Amino acid sequence: MPTFRLSPIPTTLKALLDANAYFSDITVLLETKGDIENEIARALGVLTQKGGKIGVAVVILAPKASIKDPAPGPILDPLTLTIAVFENVIFNTGADGTGKPALQIVELIMRLLHFKIPTATNSALLATGYRLTASDPLTYEIDFKLKLALTPEA
Repeated sequence: MPTFRLSPIPTTLKALLDANAYFSDITVLLETKGDIENEIARALGVLTQKGGKIGVAVVILAPKASIKDPAPGPILDPLTLTIAVFENVIFNTGADGTGKPALQIVELIMRLLHFKIPTATNSALLATGYRLTASDPLTYEIDFKLKLALTPEA
């Protein structure tokens, strides 16, 4: 059975965020999960809530990579991981909201994950920046990069 090194990375990042008490009432999703749009809508307060709170959601997007060197494995450098933070400001600041602003969530994610070494890799994550990408819902994207060498299969 082959050893997979790429697919465990988003799951590892989700586990690191879910393990932090600050995220106890924040929905953290993987982009690979089935009906992601409805899951985001639930977290933002349209359908259901996590920990009794609504208004924000974090989505770990599927990794993207450039191949720096095709031999021997190839070497993915950089492997870019993007995490999106969504906030419905009206719901989030209401009585049932988390009260945790998106920008504070962005900062904490960068602090928690910068220099972490995800499972199945030997390279540390480096936070490379964040940007505001939409205003309704308020959406920030945070970028991380790392280098990952894949080994050839026999």
